[in-house]
Amino acid sequence: KKAIAEALFPGQYELATQSYPKAFVDQYQPDLANRYTYNVKKAKAALAKSGVKTPVTVVAVPPANNPNFQRFAEIVQANLKEIGVELQIQPSTNLLQTFFRDKQGDFVTTLWPARPDPSVTIQRNFTPNQVTNAGNNYSLEIPTALAEIQAAETPADARAGYKKAVNII
Repeated sequence: KKAIAEALFPGQYELATQSYPKAFVDQYQPDLANRYTYNVKKAKAALAKSGVKTPVTVVAVPPANNPNFQRFAEIVQANLKEIGVELQIQPSTNLLQTFFRDKQGDFVTTLWPARPDPSVTIQRNFTPNQVTNAGNNYSLEIPTALAEIQAAETPADARAGYKKAVNII
């Protein structure tokens, strides 16, 4: 993470440890920060436990119009190589068409900006049939946490729902 942040935003970043930055006080979960530290040995063990045989090849699709995303993909490529994952980088001039519509590639290397309604991050990235959840990855507990968040009268009342969602994610 730090290599990515330094390469793309030297001295102008906060390392992400979850979907929300620290400034989102009602969504950020301090006790979950740094839950997943950079650890090659643990990553290799998790791959082995999942049944994935290495070496394995995956395809990243960065936007072709911004050299920062190419650099981002290259850093991710180097990190993944350490655990036996070969990353092919296939830039696209039209991510919506290439990745989301035509389903080419395994993931996109891009940034996710903050949303005026923080629950949109959960909805768009972790519920089915969303353009930014191209693989339809889904946990049965997410709708319950999302409903709790959206039913809260104040952002502070939504904290428990965000904690559930961030813990699942």
